Amino acid sequence: MSIRNIHSFFIIWLILFSAGFIFLSWSFFWSGANAGKWTYGKLPLSGEAVLSPHSIFIPKLNLRTPIIFSRSEEKEDISQTLEQGIVHWPETGYPGEKRNMALVGHSSGYFWENSPYTEIFSHLDKLTGGDTIIIFYNQKRYFYQVEEIKVVASNSIKVLPDETDLTLITCWPPGTTLKRLVIKAKLI
Repeated sequence: MSIRNIHSFFIIWLILFSAGFIFLSWSFFWSGANAGKWTYGKLPLSGEAVLSPHSIFIPKLNLRTPIIFSRSEEKEDISQTLEQGIVHWPETGYPGEKRNMALVGHSSGYFWENSPYTEIFSHLDKLTGGDTIIIFYNQKRYFYQVEEIKVVASNSIKVLPDETDLTLITCWPPGTTLKRLVIKAKLI
């Protein structure tokens, strides 16, 4: 191979690598401009005006979105369900039970995904201790108070079954699946 061929090969490889990096990273950069633009808005706290029979409202973020109940922990099923809202993780509790309820949602998505929920949890890091989260479930409101915010390894999610807590989970930082942002809130 001549020097000229090696140089040409290197240039082509660099162009393809750069294009691939931009293509795969686009959702991270795009998420800042588009985060939750279809699903943020004020939801009244009085009356029965809710987004769906089962939904979550986080006043500090003006975030409201339906809660979708998945029957399977299979990755493909969860991914499809996440296109419809945030997902109640199977085998976790429900509001009013003495069990922890876990809800998962996306913090970013790919630009070709046509779902308003691909970035629904992109601003969870703005929550602080004492913030309120409201769950609408079976025509009742359940109020939770944020107690703990932490970032953990993607394989170290533990949901405690015997507490009346709420756990919100999303990939972190947005645009990656490296870690998980975990928000723990207590029923008040």
